[in-house]
Amino acid sequence: MPAARTLVTHVQGDDVLPVACGRLLADVIPDARLIELSGNDHFAAYCAEEFGDKKTAVDLYERCGSFLAAAKIAHGMGDVERTVSLLKRGNFYSE
Repeated sequence: MPAARTLVTHVQGDDVLPVACGRLLADVIPDARLIELSGNDHFAAYCAEEFGDKKTAVDLYERCGSFLAAAKIAHGMGDVERTVSLLKRGNFYSE
């Protein structure tokens, strides 16, 4: 059976998830191809919600340093401890 190839697309001007995250994803998937699209919109959060994989979305946002986006999804999941931790890491919250 032939292996499926992976195509990673990422919008260059994405202000929620930097294009560096798309590059990182393409680097860690064997034989993946990256296409950087022009524009400044963001659709990864929408896709994560549509597919119900919010934990993975939070993990990816956190890994890429998008702490506010990760905290928003974690909050929606009811994970108060992780939400506060992410907000602290992004310097959006202090005690």
